[in-house]
Amino acid sequence: MKVRNRMRELSGQRYVSGYWPATICGALGQNDEAFDLLEAAYQERATWMAYTKVAPFFDDLRSDPRFDKLLGQIKFPS
Repeated sequence: MKVRNRMRELSGQRYVSGYWPATICGALGQNDEAFDLLEAAYQERATWMAYTKVAPFFDDLRSDPRFDKLLGQIKFPS
């Protein structure tokens, strides 16, 4: 939680990709917030989105239909 809060603070001062806070939220089971942040990271074309399909931080999100939708937006094959 401290790291996530620090990232929020830093984002007011400099660029912080939504991808990294999404990894924290995904690992903590805060799925709604993780998906919001992943969508923001997708919109900003964050480079790390290329790892979304295999990143272990998102294991708990994989069963959610929003995950497949996100992968489709990124154009990952099924």
